[in-house]
Amino acid sequence: MTEGVGIWEAAARFDRSAAAKDEAGAEQERKQVLAQFPLEEWPTLPLERYALGLEQSGPGRTYCRLMEFGTQSLGSIKGGSAAKHIMYRHNSGEWRLAAPLRGMEPQGAWELLRAQFLQALTSVAAGDFAAVDELEILRFGPALVTKTLATYYPEHFLPVYSAGHLRKFLALLGGKSGADSPTWRSNRQLLALVRLRPEFAGWSAYEVMTFLY
Repeated sequence: MTEGVGIWEAAARFDRSAAAKDEAGAEQERKQVLAQFPLEEWPTLPLERYALGLEQSGPGRTYCRLMEFGTQSLGSIKGGSAAKHIMYRHNSGEWRLAAPLRGMEPQGAWELLRAQFLQALTSVAAGDFAAVDELEILRFGPALVTKTLATYYPEHFLPVYSAGHLRKFLALLGGKSGADSPTWRSNRQLLALVRLRPEFAGWSAYEVMTFLY
């Protein structure tokens, strides 16, 4: 499997019923995100409901905490640096901001970041996936951004958010990801390859993800 030998035979033997059981849990988590952070509320979503490190300032989990720690079945982005969230408040109380936002006050930085999240969500809804590549700030949080897009528009993405994993899976299926390819674009490339293969006919995105891992 690791060298691509027998992958299609393995797909034919894959027990999709096992993945289907876990998929129900993933869909429940997705609905939880949509209920707590409806798409229509993103234009006015306050920083206090987004940023990791602000949980004590209000009820419930922030968006970033929910996506990293509360939705594992949707695909994991847990672990590593909190920089994946583009901006967050450190335990010291200091704000840590991605390069394009440094030197700004948190609220101003959030308004710029939120605007790019909104542009990405709007572009995907319109089928303009290339427009997301132009959103510079989002490139500093590729895993979170890709998981966000996959959560709100699961028909357009696979629940795989690691750039390294996507490169490996693309190679396994006979594709290639460019060195500068944003994670969401690599995800779409992988999905396109999956849709070309008759072995995956009728499979859900969650089943494909489970098989690949």
